[in-house]
Order: sequence, then structure tokens, then C-alpha cells
Amino acid sequence: MAVKYQLMIDPTPAGWAYGFPRPLPDEAVDENFTIKTDFDLTEWVCSFGYPEDSFQYYRLYPYEIEDEEAENTCGGVYEEELTEESTNEKMGDMKFTTAKDFMDEQKEYVYPGSDPQE
Repeated sequence: MAVKYQLMIDPTPAGWAYGFPRPLPDEAVDENFTIKTDFDLTEWVCSFGYPEDSFQYYRLYPYEIEDEEAENTCGGVYEEELTEESTNEKMGDMKFTTAKDFMDEQKEYVYPGSDPQE
């Protein structure tokens, strides 16, 4: 599989609140992995709801992806592999434990400084 990179952008402050970091679109990045001069970065970032008056600082970094299909995965499983049957599997028998059940199973607690022989 060929290694491919995407240029990611993460505006500061609070970019996470607007879904950042995000990969820049292919039309924004040139072959040297820099932002093209004719691409309006501010307009693109603000199109996701990021406030224009807060957009001053950002971090750019390359993000490695393995191939085209790696972008379309869902938690490490290819979306094509997900079926209704696999998403509706039973979890098996589960025993729910309450705090009282847990405490009943524990040894009697001896407070520090008390006489354990009592």
C-alpha cells in the first residue's frame, strides 16, 4: 500500500469545538505541501462556523493515510464489511453489579488506627 499524506489544519483557540483538526482540500495544497496563494484559507475555515475574528493562529501538520480506502473506515473496519447482522450481535450474558453487591463481596474493612483484634 502506498503511503499518502494529507495536510491538516488546527486553528487555535478552540478549533476542536468546530470539528478541527481537518484535512485541507486537495485544491488548497500544492505539490510542495504548502497552501496555495490563491486559496482563501480564512473563508474555508470560517465556512465550518469558526469565528473569523478569532482566526489568527493555526497549526499545519502532515497526516499519514495508507490508501484511499483507509479514509472510508469506521473504527478500523471497512464500511463495506459492516452488515446489519454484524452490527446487531448480542453481547452475551451480562451480570450487572450494584454497589451493594460489590461491597457485600468485599472483606470487612478495618479502619486504620483501630484495633483489628476486636
